[in-house]
Amino acid sequence: MDSKVKRVLELSFVLLIIPLLSPLILAIMILNKLLYPKYPVFYSHTRIGKGEKPFKLYKFRTMVDAEPYKKGAEELSKYSNIFHVSKDEHSKKITAFGAVLRKFYLDELPQLYNVLKGDMSLIGPRPVEEYHLNLWRQLHPELHNLLKARFIARPGVTGPWQIHNKKFDLTDREIIQKDIDYIEKSSLTNDLRLAGMTITRIFGGAGE
Repeated sequence: MDSKVKRVLELSFVLLIIPLLSPLILAIMILNKLLYPKYPVFYSHTRIGKGEKPFKLYKFRTMVDAEPYKKGAEELSKYSNIFHVSKDEHSKKITAFGAVLRKFYLDELPQLYNVLKGDMSLIGPRPVEEYHLNLWRQLHPELHNLLKARFIARPGVTGPWQIHNKKFDLTDREIIQKDIDYIEKSSLTNDLRLAGMTITRIFGGAGE
């Protein structure tokens, strides 16, 4: 699908959906502040986007005292992919309200602002941290060309492997390949299919 056409369709959808979601967004903001008054309602973190340019990604805060974590190559050997590291580390710090938000993917709602800004698409490869990207390069130097190809598209709020039922069992190579396949076969039909699968997971409370 032409990137300009995709951008127009996404902007139209986001501008339509934000007013409809605004009561829910406001309610989450109020509850988050009432329950955890010492912490900001929103969480922002630098991610790597299209062309490997950094940008600030926004989410509703779901954790407290989330200190940065760093693991060496040997420690990573027990994980099927580098995102499993994040899941392991973050699970220790998620709040009760944050767990509910994550279960229904509501913590991702502020990323609609990232879509409006042009940092992200609704559907695309997962936006990675610089730490993740450097780990990929360190652990899988043979994937250099695939990694370059992966960053020719805007990252997505959802994407081709995020909706996988066993995404943490996928290898790094499988994750990167799924992103590449999505980019190479980009189409409105495929985006609608992935959007439908994402909606099913949202209403099924399949978030982690």
